Amino acid sequence: MAKNRINDTKETNRDTMHRKYIITINEPFEKGYTHEVIKELLENKFKSILYYCFSEEKRYKTSCSYICSIQNTGSLFSSQESL
Repeated sequence: MAKNRINDTKETNRDTMHRKYIITINEPFEKGYTHEVIKELLENKFKSILYYCFSEEKRYKTSCSYICSIQNTGSLFSSQESL
C-alpha cells in the first residue's frame, strides 16, 4: 500500500516557523502555571513578542488556559512546545 504523501510531508515539516500561536494548557494551576508565571514566560522567553493575551476556562472539575501570541519575527513550533 502506498504511503500518503500529505501525511509524510506534515510529519517531516512539523517544526515550522510562525508568528502567531494559540497554546492550550490543560489544568494549568496543577502544573504551576499561574497568570504571573505565564506572563513572565511570555515576556522573557519570546523577545520578539508584540502582543499576547490569555484566558481561563473553568469547568466543573477541570480548568484550561488559552494563550494567544503574536510575534514580530517567526519562532519554531518546538520553542512553543517547551513553554
